Amino acid sequence: MPAGRARDLDHMCAHLNAWVDQLGAVVAREAESLLWLRGSRLDDETDRVDVVILLVDPVSKPKMHFGARCCLLGHDGAVEFHMPDEWPVVVSISSRASRLSPNFRAVDMVTSDELSLDLVSSNRVWQLIPLTWNFADTDSLLDMVITGAGEPFKKVIKLPRPRAAKVDLANELGISDPIAYGREHVDTPSSSAPAAGEEEADDPLGGPLDDAGDEVLDGIGAHAEFENVVGLPEAALDDMREEMEHVMQVVDHAADDFGLGDVRADLAPDEALGDSDLEEERGVASGSLDPPPVEGLVSVLTPAPENTFADLIRTSHKDSLGYTSNPLPPFNSIPKCGRINTWPNDRLEKFRSVGCRCYLHPSCSAPAKARWQTPDELLLKWLYSGVVVDGASRARKKELGREHMRLFASIFAAHQDDAAASGAAGSSTDAAPS
Repeated sequence: MPAGRARDLDHMCAHLNAWVDQLGAVVAREAESLLWLRGSRLDDETDRVDVVILLVDPVSKPKMHFGARCCLLGHDGAVEFHMPDEWPVVVSISSRASRLSPNFRAVDMVTSDELSLDLVSSNRVWQLIPLTWNFADTDSLLDMVITGAGEPFKKVIKLPRPRAAKVDLANELGISDPIAYGREHVDTPSSSAPAAGEEEADDPLGGPLDDAGDEVLDGIGAHAEFENVVGLPEAALDDMREEMEHVMQVVDHAADDFGLGDVRADLAPDEALGDSDLEEERGVASGSLDPPPVEGLVSVLTPAPENTFADLIRTSHKDSLGYTSNPLPPFNSIPKCGRINTWPNDRLEKFRSVGCRCYLHPSCSAPAKARWQTPDELLLKWLYSGVVVDGASRARKKELGREHMRLFASIFAAHQDDAAASGAAGSSTDAAPS
């Protein structure tokens, strides 16, 4: 196709698409928009051809529309004709031989691309004129009575918005040296420190500003993106924290698959941690953390006196999304105690990972493990080992959460030992599924 013809074809397609876009999706899908295409030669305006199309189905991706050709009633189905000068005019949806077999008839459907190619090939200048019509008072639904025509459609071309003129703020404000001016007016640490008798401002989301570690997950609204989340309900912020923790669980499990250990434990160099912190981090990464001192975690290891772990696991309820709840105290005061989540969903269960999010404490969760060796009973036992303290401060809840997370290594190791002793599938002596 010559370059000029291809350009004209693109131009015609763009005009047909613009007409459909101007109708709007609701009106276009009603299949009641009738378009009159009037073509004439530049050298002879009396040599005119008219085509009428009923928009049947608008398509957005890829942008292409289907229309039904129409003919004048009683003119032997000619889809190119001379439109009468006076209204009303009766047209009928045309039919043609089926593309599957000449023995059958089909509605004369055409795509906007095919229609544009036919129009451009005729070497005419075309106008797009919308029509108004009503159904004809006959037994056929193919007949339409054209009652009038609108103004020729013109495609609106949006011009780029001119850029605003640059303003020389230095001259506008009378500042000869902006850098020196900024240094003189910058706040110093002493000027930003709270005055005597004043307290430091708390995070508007309910707690003091967090500054390091996993506090980033819990204090999401207190940092650079604060203006984007301020005013959101607490449930929305919990979902954001949970999603960020879920991402870290996926990274941890991927690192475990490749023998990299706990990614979060390796983020900081050894010299940046104290001796006790370094031993704790390495212990969690290797899975060899010794059980915490009994005197400090008696309440953590023991459920409510009247309820055993068996009772709590038996009465625990998990919905289709993995959220767990329990009617027994002290967990009956919490609508959702935690959430057990497995991924990815497109794999067999033995090839999935599993993690447990704890809602008893802020930023508390069990590390991601292979699903085949981590049953729900183990995760529920860990979840219900958490301490629930009414009226506890935020700092106390975080401390209980850290104790709760350290406890998982002991519970998981005990489960592995029990499975190995009993010879059950999923023990530490079994090979992982290939």
